[in-house]
Amino acid sequence: MFPQLPVKTVVGFKRVQAVQDESEKQYLLQTEFDCVVCKRNSGIPVLVIEFDGMGGGFLRGLEYETKEPIRVRNRHKKLEAKLRICADAEISAIVVAMPEQERIDEAGHLTILDGIVGEV
Repeated sequence: MFPQLPVKTVVGFKRVQAVQDESEKQYLLQTEFDCVVCKRNSGIPVLVIEFDGMGGGFLRGLEYETKEPIRVRNRHKKLEAKLRICADAEISAIVVAMPEQERIDEAGHLTILDGIVGEV
């Protein structure tokens, strides 16, 4: 599991260069994924995790939905660009909010996110 890897490193520079929308391409060339889970001993990415503490967001297909209004400009567009480039690269991606990062019970340390990563 690797934090804050550049998008172009994970999906490939050529794939990002092929994005048609110029502003989306520039964003993807400059941004990072929050966390990338790779196959053990190979470095092949299998899951991208984006944390959304701002809007309590989640995925519906390749669309980013929020529970709370977001004041950050283009937040939906930016997250959806990351999701599209992952789909194009055939890398699974999820957006998780705070509930998925909270402990399942007080005695343990497991979270819903641990279960998601464990399935990969």
